[in-house]
Amino acid sequence: MEGKFADAVWFPDVSCSDSEESGKDSSRRFPLADMTIVLCEAKKDLTPEVVGQALVYARFASRAGALVREVVVFAESGHRSMQEAGSDLGLKVIVRSLD
Repeated sequence: MEGKFADAVWFPDVSCSDSEESGKDSSRRFPLADMTIVLCEAKKDLTPEVVGQALVYARFASRAGALVREVVVFAESGHRSMQEAGSDLGLKVIVRSLD
């Protein structure tokens, strides 16, 4: 995606093994054009930068021809106001402590 790498991209309409794939040479192996995807970002803390990154990466994926079904941001911690801001911007925000 324009030289950037998302933490995870799920292709929900593609049947394949339920294994995680390497990102090596991913643009050739997993072209986004005309594919429905769920874009995922995962960080320790939910910050404005993480919200912005998720939005920018979603835009990059769209420009590559992907049909972005959803953008999910996972974080271990995040202030309620950041969670609400992300949700207001169309992101699915999931904050769960790993403790």
